[in-house]
Amino acid sequence: MSDSNPKNLNGLSAVERLKATDKYLTEMRGILASMDEIAALRRQRGEAPSDEFGGYKRSNVEGFVRQLEKQKESILAEISRAEAKASAQESVPAPAAPKAPAPAAESSLAYSKNDTAVTSFRKGDPSLAIESMYTGLSMDIEKMRDDILQEMKYTYKQDMAIYDDLSAKIDAIKPADTAAIEETLKPIGEHITAVNETVASVKEDLSAVGGSLSSIEEKVSALAPVNYEELAERVAQKMVGGIDYDALAQHIVGIMTGGMSGAAAASAIASNEERAISDLNKKLDSIQSSLEGAISVKEMPEFRKLDTLIADYLRTYSFEMIPDLLLAANGIKDMANRYIISGNVLRGETMLSDLRVRLARVTLWGSAAIAIVSETIAMHKLPVTYAPEALTVFSDAVKEYEQAPALPAEELTNRLLAAKKAVFNDVDMDSMDRDTYAEMLEIRQDLDGAAPEKGTVDNLTELKKELMSFNLSYFIDFSPAVREGAPSETSVDTQAILDAIARLGAAPAPAPAAAPAPAARDEKADAEMQARLAQLHQSRSGVSVKKPRQLRPAISSKDNKVEKQEQPLRTVRRKIETAQEESSLSKQVVEEMAQIIAGKK
Repeated sequence: MSDSNPKNLNGLSAVERLKATDKYLTEMRGILASMDEIAALRRQRGEAPSDEFGGYKRSNVEGFVRQLEKQKESILAEISRAEAKASAQESVPAPAAPKAPAPAAESSLAYSKNDTAVTSFRKGDPSLAIESMYTGLSMDIEKMRDDILQEMKYTYKQDMAIYDDLSAKIDAIKPADTAAIEETLKPIGEHITAVNETVASVKEDLSAVGGSLSSIEEKVSALAPVNYEELAERVAQKMVGGIDYDALAQHIVGIMTGGMSGAAAASAIASNEERAISDLNKKLDSIQSSLEGAISVKEMPEFRKLDTLIADYLRTYSFEMIPDLLLAANGIKDMANRYIISGNVLRGETMLSDLRVRLARVTLWGSAAIAIVSETIAMHKLPVTYAPEALTVFSDAVKEYEQAPALPAEELTNRLLAAKKAVFNDVDMDSMDRDTYAEMLEIRQDLDGAAPEKGTVDNLTELKKELMSFNLSYFIDFSPAVREGAPSETSVDTQAILDAIARLGAAPAPAPAAAPAPAARDEKADAEMQARLAQLHQSRSGVSVKKPRQLRPAISSKDNKVEKQEQPLRTVRRKIETAQEESSLSKQVVEEMAQIIAGKK
């Protein structure tokens, strides 16, 4: 800037150059004042002193100011000389004016010192024109530079003012907030102290429990592993094996007719059998203790996939996910049945129960959902759990109900409920639908023929949707598979027979011989005993077929539709029973036979 400034003043009069120099000096001194203010603010904030101010150095500005001051002095001296010369010329009388020379022809191309930049350019000398252009451009650039410096100064001052204001406000807030924070944190600190004490006591308890668990784990590790196959064979031999009824009857008659020796033998046999059964019960108890408790299936990949699908459906309610849900659920059902067939009944039934709980949360409604379910079952050849004709009737009723107004006719509602009950045959669902229908009737009575408002229409639409809704669990067969080739169960209670024998051994002495039973009574009793034995002998190969158990749903449809809450997974517990019912046929027969034999004695 300092190099170009002297050139900027060429071609101007001394007075004009003095004005320009004064202007530059004023601006530069203003810049120096701004730099002084910025340096003072920096010192207040504790920053290190620097010669840089927004990309400009203070030393350069000061040098430029000195140069302008020298230039101003030289201009003032020039003006003084010009004024002295002018005053001297005024004191000398002016000579006679010489005759003015004839003006040069306009076509003359001679240069003159009085030529303007335009005239000089026309004569072929562009130097004055270029100098004038350069002077104008330089002055514009300098002005723009000064404007930028001024804007930077104002911006910096504004930022510093905001900073000072914020600092003052923060300093004013600190004392008040400190007291309030201390009051607030005081009870929190006391609570944290109490929690730490509680945690310390819990840690001590956990340490004690951990020691107990370690000792239990050592004892469990020391136990010999249970051979479940051998145990199953022994149980089958004891509990399910065939019984030779003829040999059993002869053995009982021999014991009863053998007097005290027979009673002693019966007691010995009973004690041996009781010991064997006691050992068996102990082993069964150990198995039971290992099998009881919650058997979680959440970590199985199949259930994780199903849970993800259910979560996506409950978020979007997109019926396009129904095929994936049905296929995943049927895959889990088949896996559970494989567990049951392989002998792990507990795990299989647990999987079926948890599967029912999950599918009960998947609520569907409308004819579109019915169509997708039926098409998926037919396409993938899945097990059918409904009557196709009943489902068709229900679908037609739903379509008609969808097209009905917000408050449909009672005939349409009754037809829909009847078709729905015929398909699903669920008492809980039917009760729930009746309650919903009662709400619709109450709204009808309140309206009394008037047109419903928008809010009432929305409520009626939701009630209609509930009447058309159902959950996906109705389309999965949850009945456990029946294990093929499983040992058949006998209809005779062996334990009851052994108990009867033990009681006969300790029975009181028979009546005296002075009061013998009549011969006719003995013959009749013998005939009845033979008939009973023959009946038992005929039924020795018969088996009692158990009806497959139908697993009840973990939650009802009412829970799923009204409470709108996710039910927790059910904990399944099973208990192994080793004894039969008290009223078994074999027990009654043995007791009657024992009484007859005792009477004969």
